[in-house]
Amino acid sequence: MVELPQNISALVALLSGQGWKCWLTGTTALRALGADVHIQQQEMLSDASPEKCVELLALISELGQDSKLSLESLSGRTLEETLAQRGVTINGIAVTPDGATVDPFEGTAHMQARQIRTIEAPDLAFRKNPILLLKVARLISDTDYAPSSDVRRYALRDSGNILDIEDRGRHWGIQINELLQRKFISAALQWLQDNRVLGFIMPEIAAMVDFEKSCSAHHKDIWDHTKQVTQKTKLELVVRWAALCHDIGKVWTRTVTRNGKVHFFRHEEHGALLFESIATRFKLNTKLSYRVAYVIRHHSRVNLYRSDWTDSAVRRLIRESEGHLDELITFSKADYTTKRQDRIAEMQSQISDLESRIVTLSEEDAKVPPLPSGLGVAIMKNFQLAPSPLIGELKRLLETAVESGELPERADDALYLGWLKDDPACVERISSAGGQT
Repeated sequence: MVELPQNISALVALLSGQGWKCWLTGTTALRALGADVHIQQQEMLSDASPEKCVELLALISELGQDSKLSLESLSGRTLEETLAQRGVTINGIAVTPDGATVDPFEGTAHMQARQIRTIEAPDLAFRKNPILLLKVARLISDTDYAPSSDVRRYALRDSGNILDIEDRGRHWGIQINELLQRKFISAALQWLQDNRVLGFIMPEIAAMVDFEKSCSAHHKDIWDHTKQVTQKTKLELVVRWAALCHDIGKVWTRTVTRNGKVHFFRHEEHGALLFESIATRFKLNTKLSYRVAYVIRHHSRVNLYRSDWTDSAVRRLIRESEGHLDELITFSKADYTTKRQDRIAEMQSQISDLESRIVTLSEEDAKVPPLPSGLGVAIMKNFQLAPSPLIGELKRLLETAVESGELPERADDALYLGWLKDDPACVERISSAGGQT
């Protein structure tokens, strides 16, 4: 018997209660068979009609049990016919809720060997179904399994077929969005580079590969850096896209000084511009595209923080980040590839300090001021005082009186002005400053 998550158990009960069969598929089936794989979405098949599948998923949703769950109908096909359309042998496995395995393409053996093989002969698979080039990448990012040698060979040969897909930009975008939300992203990106698909669909990113070798002065391998940073970021689509594209502007902005120092001035802005081209090509959601471009354009700002920044500087960062500060900080936590532990500790400490100050200042700024706005002007006008530190000192005395309960919060100006007139110490300070009481 397979140990099922609560949402799948609920769906199985609904299906079996109405006489329908169901199977676990995809990475859900692999997990049921004991594989240590990442599951982005729970996948199931059923012989129920498409309409019934939609109806039951809606019911599961009403019960609050629909978390990342899909249910595909056989739609009159046999189970084996449906599994044959899944492209890869380890995706062609179905497991019943009681643990029985349907495996017409030897996917279980390939799972145990941690290998990715196509159901169709590999010399035909990528010609008949070019989107499989990206689906293999998704499986790599889910499982960290390696494509077999013949799959690698024919994927490289047929990679140009990725251009033949109808409405290709939209399909590319769907697949890359899915890819970026999975665990083993670095291996999947390298697969796309090795078989040249990356160069066909995102030449802006492929241009980073071996870019450092074209320069007489030494600088880091930005392709390797990009893979590492993307791998380290949280599985959040905005931050993953930003990590993938944050350095693409460096290819066009590199300069070398006379003493051999390398700079990439304004690569952030140019990178955001290049990403906008990718977003248009992939037909990405407008809101997603804007957020990603913002993080790319400003991704260096958080790393500029130092503990000696004034509160005003931190508030300026909060204000100018326009609601994107959490994403900028999340990205910055991954944007380093140094192996020096002292440098890592320093960067982590700086970001932690910044986060702490942001929380403190945000809490302070969220508090409703105890005194009405414009009271400082009223004090100057009433007592005929010029602008000076004394105005702030008098307001702080009033705030202390409010905190102690001696005065109410946010009352009329006249109440606070009267309190100042009645306090001998305040009268003396006002008179000493040339004011009139």
